[in-house]
Amino acid sequence: MKVLVIDDNMTICLTLKDILMDEGYDDVSYVNTVSDAMSILKQHRYDLIFLDIWLPDGDGIDVLSVIAEKYPLTDVVMITGHGSVEHAVKSIKIGAFDFLEKPFSLDRITILLKHIRNNMDLRSRVESYRQSELRKYRIVGDSFETAQLLAQIGKVAPTLAWCLILGENGTGKEHVSHLIHLNSTIADADFVEVNCAAIPKELIESEFFGHEKGAFTGADKRKIGKLELANGGTLFLDEIGDMGLDTQAKLLRALENKSFYRVGGTEKIHSEFRLICATNKNLEKEIEEGRFREDLYYRIKVIPINVLPLRERIDDMDRLIELFITDSCNKYGLTEKQIEAEAVELLKSYTWPGNIRELKKTVERMAILSDDQTLTKNDIPPDIHGNKVSIGTTIEGNEPLNHAKKIFEKKYITMALEKNGGNISKTAETLGIARTYLHKKIKDFEINIT
Repeated sequence: MKVLVIDDNMTICLTLKDILMDEGYDDVSYVNTVSDAMSILKQHRYDLIFLDIWLPDGDGIDVLSVIAEKYPLTDVVMITGHGSVEHAVKSIKIGAFDFLEKPFSLDRITILLKHIRNNMDLRSRVESYRQSELRKYRIVGDSFETAQLLAQIGKVAPTLAWCLILGENGTGKEHVSHLIHLNSTIADADFVEVNCAAIPKELIESEFFGHEKGAFTGADKRKIGKLELANGGTLFLDEIGDMGLDTQAKLLRALENKSFYRVGGTEKIHSEFRLICATNKNLEKEIEEGRFREDLYYRIKVIPINVLPLRERIDDMDRLIELFITDSCNKYGLTEKQIEAEAVELLKSYTWPGNIRELKKTVERMAILSDDQTLTKNDIPPDIHGNKVSIGTTIEGNEPLNHAKKIFEKKYITMALEKNGGNISKTAETLGIARTYLHKKIKDFEINIT
């Protein structure tokens, strides 16, 4: 651990260095001025800094502000003289870990160092957990669409803006929500998840807002609701499109007022959180049909994030298949397996209505059931192996598979456009793809729309 002492009193510098060395800190340096401190901070990174408030060429609190902004992982202990405790309190608000009053007490320093070590250990465990979660919810792929998605997550996550994640079942909406939280400034706070489709209608209000003891039959004790638990962190409402209209109205009021009452309660509960919602439904269509409130829709749709289905990002599949094989072998204690190129191409030719979730389970099944170290097309389940669609396209049989797929795709899109009279929106809806993606395919395949 690297430690720096910044103080113009050489006696204090040497005393602190001796104490720190005795406590097992063997890399301790010291400087006596602000200018020397700013210079050495550009050259080295320190885990712990002891910083005097009064320095001959500047104010230690100004130095603290720079450290807090540029080196947020560095713990700073302010050194104060008599009558400067109010400055120490100010420094704590800026970001100092603690402060020491002159003259020093050896016991005080020893206890302070113990607290610093405990804090660093906790921070290390939290960061280790965060990295583990990032690996768990990582999104891999080589497609342009996935690169765009990851870039959008990178932009949105630190802002704490509310997000609405849209996409079919199995596309990875939950992964996106976790990544947004883990890359935010509140990553250390709670991530509270509610599956709106899985909670019985009669219990959803209690689940959201909590309830008081005796509020209804069976309420034998107070329950804290999800909105209250999410205070200071992230609230993720999965499948919000399945929420009933009554609950939507109550949720909208809570979001607008940032407060609510527990069921059967009279105390107003305040809660501040980041809201992330997800749904596989077309909420605009749900609004037209009277199943979703328009005002709630525009309240939660601050940053819309579209997660495309797997069939629209085929370029991701090579890496996904490789990842799922490795994960499956590790999970079930299997020796490492590979997959032949022909099997990969056959998997890529399937439509994957269950998206990434379906692909993962399919590859997992192949890895478990195969007796060989190399997975082949014969290991692909029959329901996927036999998934064929005929649209009357003539292919000679000697083209590369990717080329044959493009011939099929162009013919299929052309046929759909003709069937829908060239209407882009209607064709996109029929094909189950985004209008922007359909425009891209029309341009790539040079399809003429009449």
